[in-house]
Formats: sequence, structure tokens, C-alpha cells
Amino acid sequence: GGKGWDEFLQSQAEACMILQLLSVSPNTPVKVEVQESDNQNTRAMAFILYNYARLCVLFDSFQSKVASGDMPSLPDTSEINFSLLSTDDEWSLIWVFVLDWPGVVETFAQDMLSADNRLPKFSAVVRFLLSLSHCLSAYYSRYHVLPQTPQNHLLPQMYARLYLLKIIQRLMEICFHTLGVSPPRVM
Repeated sequence: GGKGWDEFLQSQAEACMILQLLSVSPNTPVKVEVQESDNQNTRAMAFILYNYARLCVLFDSFQSKVASGDMPSLPDTSEINFSLLSTDDEWSLIWVFVLDWPGVVETFAQDMLSADNRLPKFSAVVRFLLSLSHCLSAYYSRYHVLPQTPQNHLLPQMYARLYLLKIIQRLMEICFHTLGVSPPRVM
């Protein structure tokens, strides 16, 4: 552990615990058991944080390559050919998560504004984040978005994928903010 390592671990543990507590439906009692050998309870929540951190590292790496002149910078969205996002995984990220998010927010807001004092279902946001993390992880494992050495003919697809992942990263940040969780800082 270097400087700030304890603080980093504490913030990640807090985020995992908040996500774990909010993953339970409001009408379900929370059962907390602490056992040294049992890390099942927080594994799924750590998976969410891990996938967000992967995106942070990807974009930090991209910015480093741009700063060193090894890669051209990201062009404006008006110059991106988003039709290059054509894999089933890319379509899942777009259709199932990016375009479904407003429905999750609408349901959440209706619960908050209901006259019958329904509790907002934070658990729906946590489930959304967990499903998104699984889809993102599969995508990230199958497609190498950021090549070591860029080839000009592959840059348009790389840019489209970077923008897709930038949207996913922002969506995760919005979910974290909604839940009152600080997104992980990458060390």
C-alpha cells in the first residue's frame, strides 16, 4: 500500500456496502452477517465498481496516448459514424441500457412522488447497474477498443466505440449519484 491506499480501500468498501444495502427491496428486511470467510455479499457490488474503474482506466490510457502523440484525439460527435456500432453486444448496451434508463428513472420518480408514500426502489437502480456491468464486462472482454498502435482504417470504429463507452461511463456515474455512492477513484 502506498500513499492514500487505506483511504481508497475504505471508500470502496463504503461504496460496496451502500450498494449492497440499497440492492434490497424497501419492504424486505436486511440481514447483515459478517463472517471473515464470506465475501459473497459484496462480490456483485465490487463487480459494478470494478467495471466502472475499467472505463476510467481505458479513458486515462486514451488521454495518455493522445498527449504523447501516439493517437489522434477524439473528434466531435458530428464526425462519428455510429453505424459502425453493429455487434450484438453494442446493440445490447444501447437498447437495453442507454435507451431503457429513462424508463428506470420514470419508475423511480413515480415512486418518489406517489401519494401513497411508496418508497423509491433504489434496488431497481442497483439491479440496472449490475446488469449493465455484466453486459459491459462481456463487451470489454470481447472487443479490444483501444489498440496499442492505431491503424488509420480502424480509427472510425474505435472512435464510435469510445463514445459508446463514454456514454456508459456517464450513465454509471448518474446511477452512482442517484444512489448516493461516490464512484471509485482510480489510483
